[in-house]
Amino acid sequence: TGQLLTSTLGQKLLMKLLPQKYQEILVDFSSTWSEYLRNHKRELLANIILTIGRMGIIALSAYYMFLAVGTAVDLKWVFLIGGTETVMTMIPFTINGLGIKQSVGVYLYHLIGMDPAVTAARYVLGLVIQYGFGLISLLFVREKKDEALT
Repeated sequence: TGQLLTSTLGQKLLMKLLPQKYQEILVDFSSTWSEYLRNHKRELLANIILTIGRMGIIALSAYYMFLAVGTAVDLKWVFLIGGTETVMTMIPFTINGLGIKQSVGVYLYHLIGMDPAVTAARYVLGLVIQYGFGLISLLFVREKKDEALT
C-alpha cells in the first residue's frame, strides 16, 4: 500500500527501532490500519470530510472573533495555527491541555505580527461564547428533562 506502517519494509525497520514492549502495539495497529483501508473506505472518507469541515468551521469562527475585536488576520494562518493548537493540547502537560492552547496561540499569532492583547481578547471571547452555549444547552436539557418527568 505504500504506507510506512503497512509496508513490510517499514514495519521491519520500526520493529528494530522500537523497544520490545511497543512492538506488539505496532503490529496490532498495522493490522487494524490495513483492515480499515481494505474494508472501511467510506467511513474513512466520511471521517476525513467531517474532520476537515470541523476544522474549517473552527477556523472561520476564530477569524470572525478576530474581526469582532477589530483585527483582520489571514484565514490560512487561523487554520494553520488552530491545527497546531489542537496538536499541542494532546501533549499531556496539563489536564485536558488547559492553558496550552491559548499560550501556543498567543505565541504563534505574535510570530505573524498580531498583538498578544488582541489574541488574548479573541480567546476570552471564544471562552465566553463556549461557556454561553454550554449554559444554554444545560438549561435546554434541564427543561426537556422536567417536561419528560411530568
